Amino acid sequence: MYNKLKNKVSLLLIAFLFAVSFITTGGSVQAASNTNQVTNVTDEISITTSLTDQLTTKSEKLTFDLWAKDVTGNKISSSDITVTNNEQHVDVNWDDLEKTSYTLQLDIGSNNVVIQVEHNGQVTSKSYTLIREAAEDGDVIGSFTFSLEAFTVGLGYIIEPIQVDLIKGKNAAQHLDSVINEYGFNYDYTGSLESGFYLSSILNGSNHVYKTVPFIPDVLKEKLEGNYDEMSYDEQYGLGEFDFNYMSGWMYSVNHNFPNVGFADHYLQDGDVMRVQYTLAYGLDIGDANAMGMGGEYGNFFGKVDKDNLTKKIAEINSAPNKEGYLSINGRQAAYDYAVHVLQKVDADQEEIDAALSDIYATE
Repeated sequence: MYNKLKNKVSLLLIAFLFAVSFITTGGSVQAASNTNQVTNVTDEISITTSLTDQLTTKSEKLTFDLWAKDVTGNKISSSDITVTNNEQHVDVNWDDLEKTSYTLQLDIGSNNVVIQVEHNGQVTSKSYTLIREAAEDGDVIGSFTFSLEAFTVGLGYIIEPIQVDLIKGKNAAQHLDSVINEYGFNYDYTGSLESGFYLSSILNGSNHVYKTVPFIPDVLKEKLEGNYDEMSYDEQYGLGEFDFNYMSGWMYSVNHNFPNVGFADHYLQDGDVMRVQYTLAYGLDIGDANAMGMGGEYGNFFGKVDKDNLTKKIAEINSAPNKEGYLSINGRQAAYDYAVHVLQKVDADQEEIDAALSDIYATE
């Protein structure tokens, strides 16, 4: 255990030194562009959150992110922020260089969430009203989009985009466990499904991870500058941390944002898009330049693009009971195939992603 911890600490130091060497022009960190986010701005303070005012939900818990910045664009410390729900204090989940996360315990009925930031003698606040409807643990209370992606090593989708029932009482780790098992894979992890869950490897089960020979796309090889070994993996085992290089592993995004809490501490909502993604560069290759506390100044390898809407549309098609019939009409198969191709490009730009979605809608 000591050696494992020591190795992880060493890898964190290596990660930071490696990140410093990757000052790229491929893009810079952006605050998550989820359309649900609302910003409140004063002369000194801006508040952006992933909350939606007047949201109605059957979930008992709701995880959200908060971006509070001063007039120069610097992050305001969580010690200057107070969050309450129905006048009850809400503790910080996690704090990083970009954002602060919280989990609300919602009361049945109306929840009045107030965010107050006091900084340099100035105070600003933002309020939200959330409505929780009654439901029992185990009830289906909506659905979310899920995908398991290994684009960075040429394996495409381990699990293609699908719509998954959202079950009251389950956190993101428990939903992940259900989907992975349903699709015939095993997995290795640390922590537990209830606390501190970290996905370390996707393992072969009745289904196999390697359905083709893995390869790192040339555009990614250029960015990695030789820090990879395409033969460093175990086809009989699965795909996990430290395969191909020392910077690899599984990360996840929800609604185009990489949470700063683990799966077990995140609670999904109806309509969310959760993409579990394999990285070879501590997130720099999949749009999360803030991973591992690196900060946004180093930039993402390929810029930060939003694939969520297109992923969600493909999931809706994949999960439809009449998928084959749907794709047989009016050129839909070609539009679908192109969309899947674009989604798997590690360097896809926003224009071609949006165009692929428009092409699908044009056939309907």
